[in-house]
Amino acid sequence: MNAIYLVETKKEGDIDSSDVQDKARAADQYCTHATEFTTRNSGKHWKYVLTPHNAVMGNMSVEYLMKNFEYQNG
Repeated sequence: MNAIYLVETKKEGDIDSSDVQDKARAADQYCTHATEFTTRNSGKHWKYVLTPHNAVMGNMSVEYLMKNFEYQNG
């Protein structure tokens, strides 16, 4: 993997709630600041992944989950 992932799972019905979205924006901002630091020091980019709890199954790869649930602010 070419990044550091901050992964959070939430109940699918709660993902669009204002509380979860406020926290997601804060986590995304954290990843932005962490990336600024790590890239200045030869490190990797940080990415925030907000995943519905029911999407995490034994047959799912980490790569699949990261690709499909990476947080897109906005």
